[in-house]
Amino acid sequence: ILSLVCVVALWHARRNARAKAKLETDITRLVAASGSVYQGVGGQHDAAPTAGATPIAKVLGGNYVVERELGRGGMGVVYEATDLSLRRKVAVKKLREELHERVQELETLLAEARLVASLKHPNIVEIHSIFKENGRIFLVFEFVSGRTLAEVVDEQRGLTLGQAKGILRQMAAALDYAHGQRVIHRDLKPANVKITTDGTVKVMDFGIAYTAQK
Repeated sequence: ILSLVCVVALWHARRNARAKAKLETDITRLVAASGSVYQGVGGQHDAAPTAGATPIAKVLGGNYVVERELGRGGMGVVYEATDLSLRRKVAVKKLREELHERVQELETLLAEARLVASLKHPNIVEIHSIFKENGRIFLVFEFVSGRTLAEVVDEQRGLTLGQAKGILRQMAAALDYAHGQRVIHRDLKPANVKITTDGTVKVMDFGIAYTAQK
């Protein structure tokens, strides 16, 4: 029995090692496909971290200057940054450190990257690139200046009929396009809808979306 247990344990260890190796290969391919391969080129200064947070390099990928933290979610931390090469604001999402050892969570992140990168619509937040640095994975998103629908509703204590129709019309356009690409969101809520300063509605965070085919 002891021998059998040892054999099973060894088999599981080898299977996990193969899964991690395959995942690493997938990450490398995705990074290469995005045209944004940045390996270990961080800055020497640290941005001011929030309480209890791990300090992050001031410059990521040798190109993205971190300005401030925007928020935290189930997959990681999102920072506002400046893209030096294109001179534009971007949102950089860093995967939570403890998830790097969890193959399923990394696969979820890569699935998110592939899904969002395939969607090009004015009402969907766009992903620009993905890169690795110091063993960590980062996603670079379009930066959207504005407030979430949840924040707007809280501040106004509701919406007028005209506001609701205008917002829903744009949300529906985004979802109709995504469904046409065989992608469903699966987590649509006011906190995942951003309203820009010019009134454009942006659906974001396809983190748990699945293709309709899958």
